[in-house]
Amino acid sequence: MKREKRPFPTASLVRTLGKRTACVAALICLGSSLALAHHSYAMFDLSKSVFVSGTLAKHEWVNPHTFVWLYVEKADQPGKYDLYAFENGPITMLMRYGWTKDTLRVGEKLTVQYFPLKDGRTGGSFVKAIHEDGAESIGDEFAPGVADAAKLKPPAK
Repeated sequence: MKREKRPFPTASLVRTLGKRTACVAALICLGSSLALAHHSYAMFDLSKSVFVSGTLAKHEWVNPHTFVWLYVEKADQPGKYDLYAFENGPITMLMRYGWTKDTLRVGEKLTVQYFPLKDGRTGGSFVKAIHEDGAESIGDEFAPGVADAAKLKPPAK
């Protein structure tokens, strides 16, 4: 008895795999664009970094980003303060640089270097904190501009 040769259904298999592959690729692209949108630095002016001195109000040691809150005395109104908010890197990234939840302590006097918000609000993207003893706590060095900006020293008083 002669066996009938049946062609392997490559055309339909390729069409099916092609559709599935296209769907998976689309989902990956969508997911990565959402991740990039989450990590956008468009609201910060990365063309300049600024230094400000004050007292640590709060250090939010939470994911996806830690935040540093600093009371800064208003230059034109002694005794009055602005509250600055600085977005820093994620906990896991900061821990790689030696940070702990106690690296910054509430009430501590700090000088913070940051990239300011473009809209003029107080705060921005954290670059580093300089403690009273001169020790520096550098933020997420993978964030745009941080590694280069952290090399700068604050202007002389």
